[in-house]
Amino acid sequence: FCGSIYHSRDIETFFDAARETTKKNNDIAFVLTGRVGGGVKIPDFINYLGYLSDSEIPYFIKSLDVLIVTNKDSKFGNYSYPVKLYEAMVNRIPVIVSKTESTSWIMNKHQELLVEVGDVTALVKKITDIIDLGCMEYENLPTWRDISNELINNMETSY
Repeated sequence: FCGSIYHSRDIETFFDAARETTKKNNDIAFVLTGRVGGGVKIPDFINYLGYLSDSEIPYFIKSLDVLIVTNKDSKFGNYSYPVKLYEAMVNRIPVIVSKTESTSWIMNKHQELLVEVGDVTALVKKITDIIDLGCMEYENLPTWRDISNELINNMETSY
């Protein structure tokens, strides 16, 4: 996990799934990086690397077997398009993603990698199902040029 370690990002679901997964298989290690929000306590069994600079995040993501992206069904969760998700997909890292409006759109060709928001049991199952998957091929990933051109086109047609 990387990013904001906040209650509003449903970090508790990540913590609970990590706890349940390690009970079943203590060979799986959970690592996270990011800023810790107020009132959040990182469990002792999770390897916390602290806050990594933006330039270090690509190396962190490339080192993962799976990237987990949790969020809540909220205004933020439904309109958040996490760059870390795109970064992992471009690097062929398997991802597991909370199913929100925005992530359902991002993962439109890979709905099997979505889990319902807050569903710890489904997240644990998905982790154990894909932890050894290795590289993953994602279809039709947009490039930054594609995304910026689409944004420009949308802005031009809106005004």
